[in-house]
Amino acid sequence: MKPLITKEYLYHYFDGKATSLQKQYIDEWVKHPDNMEFFYECLAQWEKQHLQYWAPAQQGYHRHIRRIKDFNADKNLAETTAPNQEKKPFSFLIAASVGLLCLIGLSFFFKETIFNITYTTTFGETQKITLDDGSEVFLNANSSLTVPRFGFSNYTRSVALTGEASFSIKHLPDNQHFIVRTDNQFEVEVLGTDFLIFSRERGGKVVLLKGEVQFKGLEKQITMKPGDLVTVTANGVTAFSQSKNPEKFSLWKEHRFVFEETTLEELAFIIQENFGLVLVLPDKEIAKWTISGSFPAKNIEELLATISVASNLNFKKEGKKVIIVQ
Repeated sequence: MKPLITKEYLYHYFDGKATSLQKQYIDEWVKHPDNMEFFYECLAQWEKQHLQYWAPAQQGYHRHIRRIKDFNADKNLAETTAPNQEKKPFSFLIAASVGLLCLIGLSFFFKETIFNITYTTTFGETQKITLDDGSEVFLNANSSLTVPRFGFSNYTRSVALTGEASFSIKHLPDNQHFIVRTDNQFEVEVLGTDFLIFSRERGGKVVLLKGEVQFKGLEKQITMKPGDLVTVTANGVTAFSQSKNPEKFSLWKEHRFVFEETTLEELAFIIQENFGLVLVLPDKEIAKWTISGSFPAKNIEELLATISVASNLNFKKEGKKVIIVQ
């Protein structure tokens, strides 16, 4: 009969007191997705009660540099006094440096993996996520959201976004802030409100639908009101404007694409980011053509068909490319 995996059983395993048979059983048990969350939760609690030694990397680095200098000094002295004496190998110092850097990198990687969980969407896919505090996030296609695996702390709520998402943040009685960090050198801090964030390689934007948020970028900090739009270029240049209809920016949740004098060059970015396809533009003149309208589409075929009717352009899909046929 297989043993029941409890918290105490896993603590015994983390203490290194489990037998070979018990280790083998736990290793097989934790591979099941239903058991993985419980395993990591127990591991986090066990680590809080059994603080492990964490190498002071900065101090170790400086000690290592001193060893190299001392070694070079001894080496030069030896070469001066005994030129025919066999030289000491230097390769072990390089190996030690590489080993130290690898150890630090692996420690950081496993720490991030254990204490955080990442939700991802593929091309053409959207996903609704309910966080531990009751807040809701609607993740657009080709996007990812990283959140604490074991819930938020008692001091702040913080997540990381790559791609595009719509947030509906729940206001807590203790006024705990909610922070969204991005790869585009800006973050958004709120108490409780509805807003949208776009953060991809070509730049980012923040649209406020309801409430109040604090935009924090490299150039400036902006307290945003409903209808405010902040855009950020890939170089971190920030621009502020207002939108009469900010809800249009989140209509992708209803599988609807809204274009207002959108160039075909911009359409190419949208198709690549949402569907992973390359829109081939025959020349620069066509790239400047614009389209306007609201187009319902659940997939790339529906989107191209509706755009085709509105623009008098024909599109042909070939593998990972979309060809414009005039």
